[in-house]
Amino acid sequence: MARPKRVDSTTSGFDDLVSDLQTALNKKATSAQGYLEGDHAENTWGVKIPYLAFQYFIGGSDVLPAQRFIGVSGEAKSFKSTLVYEIGNWFRMDGGFHAAFDTENKTSASMLRALSFGRDINPKSRFYKVCASVDEWQKQMTTAILFWRERGRAEKGSRVPVWVTIDSLNGRGTEEADADIRKEGMAVQRGFPIANLQITNYLQGLNLMGTTVSAGWVQHMKDEIATKAGYGGPQKVEKGAKAAAFASSAHIRVAKGTLITAATHPGAYDKNIPVEGHTLYMHCVRGCVGPDDRRLQVDLLWQYVPIEVPNEEGVMVKRQQQYMWFDWDGALGELLWSMKYNEKHRPKIYDYHKDLLNEALFFTQPKTNQIKCEALGLDGVSYTEFGKAIRENAEIYAKVSEYLNIESYPSVQDANIDFTAGDLAKKPGRG
Repeated sequence: MARPKRVDSTTSGFDDLVSDLQTALNKKATSAQGYLEGDHAENTWGVKIPYLAFQYFIGGSDVLPAQRFIGVSGEAKSFKSTLVYEIGNWFRMDGGFHAAFDTENKTSASMLRALSFGRDINPKSRFYKVCASVDEWQKQMTTAILFWRERGRAEKGSRVPVWVTIDSLNGRGTEEADADIRKEGMAVQRGFPIANLQITNYLQGLNLMGTTVSAGWVQHMKDEIATKAGYGGPQKVEKGAKAAAFASSAHIRVAKGTLITAATHPGAYDKNIPVEGHTLYMHCVRGCVGPDDRRLQVDLLWQYVPIEVPNEEGVMVKRQQQYMWFDWDGALGELLWSMKYNEKHRPKIYDYHKDLLNEALFFTQPKTNQIKCEALGLDGVSYTEFGKAIRENAEIYAKVSEYLNIESYPSVQDANIDFTAGDLAKKPGRG
């Protein structure tokens, strides 16, 4: 049987046909303009992620893509909110802004100061507000997005990336539920499904196009009622509106490990002062621009540093300032060690991948939790020192980045942004 004739897609006639179709489709567009497959990377842009370990973890991207949603969930006291504020600091360090809306009114002022202390961050680049209901946080988030859609249009090099967050989605009920409580003295049962439906409808309708905004939220986790407890306990699921899982481009689950105490730490602000903290186990159940199901452990650490500040009379006095940081260098060092030596690493690493890692950067483990790497001039160092040395060596950093399959995308400052995308639906008669 003769094979059917195929159209030669390399002919100029084919190119003209595709070009005409693209023009026709874009005339009918009511949001962003369409483009060909080869242009997709240029249309993926955002805030540069400053740490290689997180770039790998989120799916293999050196940016946190803008105009997308990112969810963070975990059980109580798992530092999930702290991670959201840490990401906010990346926006702020990139000349951006963080609008934080808190429905639980539990955010620690000392935590906010501790995460910013020691960093070159404009103190005016974070807005914080407590919201009393689902209605209020939705109005606040919408107002912020509309403001930046209108006022955030700027030329390359002078843009303001914005991180708008809700902590947490279901931290409060609706204004109607609040009125019922004031009137009846208790919450009516219908209030909870109504709140979830309101959140679902909002997230399905929310549009970030034409902005430099990324949105994030925090959710609590609970036991899955429909499953029986087995090995490791009952399965955990996110509390509240299930639509949040489908709306987010990336979703991170955070679990808190055991307490860390140490007399010194190589990543500390002051290496002469003891540190404490917790190891956080993070699971990217939904990747941002690449593979899902990646895991990363990172230490969240803090210490109390003596500083001098002026009192009300202007006299300098000493006080203790908490310094808090995520040890992303240590996370990178532990990640590479795990890929090479941990047989239980997830996802599974085969000999093929280990050979590639050895070609990118050869290192050994002379003792437990110690690394030797001749290429970096290291012998018997911690994961933190190993990761820091990689970060500070441009050539080796590039090799490790290539091994981890990190894709490079334009930053918010360099991207070709269609700021009219959010306006298209309002303009009648386009084609």
